Amino acid sequence: MSSRSERRLSPQIATIIEPALAAASAEVIAAIAASVPEYARPLEGRFGDNLRLGIGEALREFVNSIRDPEAVRENTVYYELGAGEMRHGRTLDALQSAYRVGARIAWVQVAEAAREAAVSAEDQALLAEAIFAFIDELAAASVAGYSQARSELERQRERRRGALLSILIATDPSQAALVRAAAEADWPLPKSVAAVATEPGEAELIAARIGPECLGGAVEGTGAVVVADPDGPGRRAVVDRALAGRSVAIGPTVAPTRCGFSWRLATTAARLPRSPTASAATAATTTVAATTTTATTANNSSAAAVRADEHLVELLIATNLELLALAAERAIAPISGERKSNRERLIATVLAYVHHGGNAAAVARALSIHPQTARTRIRRLHELYGGDLDDPDRRLEIELGLRYTVLAESLTSSSSDGIGREK
Repeated sequence: MSSRSERRLSPQIATIIEPALAAASAEVIAAIAASVPEYARPLEGRFGDNLRLGIGEALREFVNSIRDPEAVRENTVYYELGAGEMRHGRTLDALQSAYRVGARIAWVQVAEAAREAAVSAEDQALLAEAIFAFIDELAAASVAGYSQARSELERQRERRRGALLSILIATDPSQAALVRAAAEADWPLPKSVAAVATEPGEAELIAARIGPECLGGAVEGTGAVVVADPDGPGRRAVVDRALAGRSVAIGPTVAPTRCGFSWRLATTAARLPRSPTASAATAATTTVAATTTTATTANNSSAAAVRADEHLVELLIATNLELLALAAERAIAPISGERKSNRERLIATVLAYVHHGGNAAAVARALSIHPQTARTRIRRLHELYGGDLDDPDRRLEIELGLRYTVLAESLTSSSSDGIGREK
């Protein structure tokens, strides 16, 4: 290595100091063990081999740098020393301290050899400068190795967390498998989680806003976030702030092994109608819209997330379409012979009747019609449905079937522009 001054050391200096540095290796190792607490342990195994190799290599390289300043040197050993510190979870402080201790011991040995050989004061000064410049070069190589190892570990960690995210929401893992995957991803396994469905480009940002304990990424074209302990003290407010202003749906809080269930409800909730006009019966009354698109009240505000556990009836319908289609056929059958406009009014009346416990005045208010009109419609319903409206089980089946008829069309029309879908 060349001196920082324009004048270079004579190659003869290398010959003078080489024996002293060769003998200094053991002393440097002992001084480092005594002065750097992190290295105050038996120099055995890979750690000891690497330290001895690094010290011996450094002393030889320094001599060679004086003998041939223009020679290209590999700093692989010192690069790997820095990377090793990162992999063992240590900072660079100990290694940097070891370099300083090594430089001090080396200078003592070199200075003594130089004095005995009557090396000029000017050359001794250049020699001291060269030693510490050389140590700076080694330290820089270690910093580069440390940084590269940290980047690699971070990339590996992100890959493993991405895999963990997929395991959580796309499978129903056993507790043992989940514990293993979480440990590999360096993710403290929480007691409970909730899944969030959002746009693919939003997931990682949302996760970062909530905190490092959250997982976020894209899964099968949909943005997915797993929120750890969503019901913990103060967590609701933190989650709400992170979700504000974004198109999101959040599933119920569940045990980590049931995160897939939370995810399925979140993605279904994201597809619930976002406008009352989506209902097939809106021309008839506002009740149909109110009873089939309760979830849209939250969705209409860009600042509110759709919380699946607040819309369980809509989700019950949306996740059991085949069964409810059968119930819908049975529910529609008594009024299938009516004109379309009258059929829509009767559907709205049935839903209002069930919702308000058969109270004609409440039905009239809900439908914005005259009370006598409401009573007339209710009598007609009893003529059509017979005693079914008085039987709790049949009444529930009729309600679910009719709600399906108005929700199914909305779900179909919104499936092309929901979260994670082509627009």
